[in-house]
Amino acid sequence: MFYQRKKRYKYLYYLLIIIYLVVLDVCLTNIYKYGKNYLIGDLRISHPNFHHTLKLNAEGGGFISEKYYTNSLGFRDFLIREVKKEKKNKKRILLMGDSSTMGLFNDYEDSYAGKITKYFEKKNIEVLNASVTSYSPIIYFKKLEYLINIDKLEFSNLFLFIDISDTFDDVYRYKLNDFGNVVDPKTTFEKTNFINTVKKLIINNSTFFLFILDNVHDIFYPDEDNSFFAINHQNNLWNIDESIFNKYGKKGLDLNIFYLDKIKNLLESKNIDLKIVIYPWPGTIYYYGKKTPYEKNWEDWSQLNNVPIYNFISHFDYVKNLSKKKRLIIINKYFHELDMHLNPEGSDLFFNKIKGFLEEN
Repeated sequence: MFYQRKKRYKYLYYLLIIIYLVVLDVCLTNIYKYGKNYLIGDLRISHPNFHHTLKLNAEGGGFISEKYYTNSLGFRDFLIREVKKEKKNKKRILLMGDSSTMGLFNDYEDSYAGKITKYFEKKNIEVLNASVTSYSPIIYFKKLEYLINIDKLEFSNLFLFIDISDTFDDVYRYKLNDFGNVVDPKTTFEKTNFINTVKKLIINNSTFFLFILDNVHDIFYPDEDNSFFAINHQNNLWNIDESIFNKYGKKGLDLNIFYLDKIKNLLESKNIDLKIVIYPWPGTIYYYGKKTPYEKNWEDWSQLNNVPIYNFISHFDYVKNLSKKKRLIIINKYFHELDMHLNPEGSDLFFNKIKGFLEEN
């Protein structure tokens, strides 16, 4: 009898220990997140017309050690400041792109967008950065339409940085609803289910147990090589694997072109000049060979529409004579570890290559 009671209490102790660990995990995770002031959690907000943007006049810590500031337009900046919507006969450049052009993981002065801003500032030309993480052509167009027609933001030039991931996003991530606003069908209330809700709760509120679950998942569903995360990322494979290109790459490029045509028409109606820049992901360099569909598509579109384009991928033509091992060394030199975003050294290289093209009339 005593032994059975002791055994029951033992299981109760185990249960209480697990409960205490869960509570401690949740509390410490949220305390850490609150103290670190994550960008996505605190600066990124939803927008009824073009899906998401950044808070106005805000600041926050980043994912590594970088800091983020936004101005009165909700654009990333060097500091919180008031920006006039009128350009007052002064040349003003608008940058548009996704996380790379927003400068994710870098302090703004170390990002190529920050370097572009400082470079033109010396020439008495203002640069504003309307880029935000996870943007794509459908959002580029809707945000530009909003900034020009609703916000009445004045600018004379648009430098559009088209990302490799834009093709995936326009196929699988975003669409226009019946009111002409950008939505993500996977995150709307109607698509929410119990399993996704539980996953979101664990991801947002746990560190210790998330680590355990992630490792258990890897046991049953092992990743071939975690070091190749950025190289073989799903958003980049359409540009490397012909079967994946046929699966969604062609459709994605058609959607990208559809919205770029709209952007071009919108800008022409306001006498705003357009320039396009394309750039590599780690996988582009690792598998470098013949011209990629990404390059060919935007070079063809630019030629057809008489829009200047800079192909930064061509800078890495020299790697075609290098081994895969040496290509990895180059990738590690210019990109954040296991990631597709340029680090400060890569951003500096990118800026120095494109600055002449950007300042050409």
